[in-house]
Amino acid sequence: MFYPDESSSGGGRPRAARDFARGVSPLPAPSREAARRRRRRRAARVARSTPGDDDAADCDAPWATDADPGLNADLLSEPGCLSVARRFTRDDEWREYQSPRRYFEQMVTINGSVVARRVTIPALVIAAWSAAVGFASAAFPAVAASVSRAAPFVAVVGGAVSLLLAFRTNAAYARFGRAADSFAEVIAMTRNLSRKMVVWCPVEDRDAHARLVAAIPWSIKHRGQGIEGTDAAREELENVLDAPQLERLDLGSNVPMQIMTEITRGLDAMNERRVELIYQLLMDNDLTALHAQAARTDRLVGTPTPVSYSRHISRGLVLWLLALPAVYASACPIWVLAPASLCVAWLLLGIDDIGMQLEQPYTVMSIRQFCQECEEEVKREMGESAWTPRIGKPREDVLESDFLNPEMTEFEKAGKRRRASVSREGGERGAGMSEAKRSRERRAGGETKTREVAIEASVALDSAG
Repeated sequence: MFYPDESSSGGGRPRAARDFARGVSPLPAPSREAARRRRRRRAARVARSTPGDDDAADCDAPWATDADPGLNADLLSEPGCLSVARRFTRDDEWREYQSPRRYFEQMVTINGSVVARRVTIPALVIAAWSAAVGFASAAFPAVAASVSRAAPFVAVVGGAVSLLLAFRTNAAYARFGRAADSFAEVIAMTRNLSRKMVVWCPVEDRDAHARLVAAIPWSIKHRGQGIEGTDAAREELENVLDAPQLERLDLGSNVPMQIMTEITRGLDAMNERRVELIYQLLMDNDLTALHAQAARTDRLVGTPTPVSYSRHISRGLVLWLLALPAVYASACPIWVLAPASLCVAWLLLGIDDIGMQLEQPYTVMSIRQFCQECEEEVKREMGESAWTPRIGKPREDVLESDFLNPEMTEFEKAGKRRRASVSREGGERGAGMSEAKRSRERRAGGETKTREVAIEASVALDSAG
């Protein structure tokens, strides 16, 4: 499992990977010479049409010559070649990978296996322990015979350890698969957003939006690999964004969210160009989905398999490998016991190490090529398009229409029309009632005035009489 190097800068990136990204070899002079000899031998094998090492095969893929600074350098067969995962882009690569010759080829190239190199020292320690137990068994046969009676218990524990290893490896591979699926969704949603902006984004704003959209996969990649805020991540973003866009970003704090916020501001500014609101809503839906995938990346990176579970399995496996030769020492000669223990230790420790390698999937996946291809496609499609978006109606007219509710059923539309009709009739009825009331008030006022005149006339007559 990859643990960050907190003693140096780089945001958790291995020192060897940072040195390699800067063009500085992390190896001393003798190791560099040995590495050059290994590369020459591999080149000679390729020239003879023989495969390379068992995990990396040929190193002539496009991504092989362009090192990803976010990869874990400890899991590289050689600079530029992935040892855990690679992207197959040609049919002949799949044919070679599935060829029946793989059994022989993988055995004769075992010296190039990263897994074999990583577990060689622990396996040799187990073999040396087995040899020491064998000599002690020959010196004290009675003790060895007593210890051998525990063989059934060791066998039962071996079954449990094997099951735990299987569960642990399956869980790690499930994390690897979820990470691959999540990044594939990021690429698909980015292309989908680009497709919509090609048609609906104003032409004069299209170049700026193309850069921002193309930078989304890169920023999520940096966050997944743990290199966000480093010089290496900045260099990759400088190849995508222009200087003003880069200056507006705080490269040390959730760059994907900042980029998507910039795009959202651009969507809001489309109101001034009278772009249909439904188009803005559809593009914003893609940004919401990209936010969800970025959060999924954070969850995968920040929540590994429980550390206590991994440690307990590793401790149990080592203790079982140490107990195994003790219970079989009396039945096996030392020249059989040590090699057998070496093979068993190499096999089981390798399975455990593969699970640990897959714990951080973004540092072993070839996702840089996906980002490069997506960037080229987005910039080319949005840069070459001269399509002018359709101008919509004014905002008030759109809000008052059914345009924002295209999925309303006929029943809902009929109810809406009925409510509008009732409201209109109520207004007319209210207007009629108001007119009648005013007429009654006028009549009542006239009658009151007539009575007052009659009373005044009567009073005048009485006074005259």
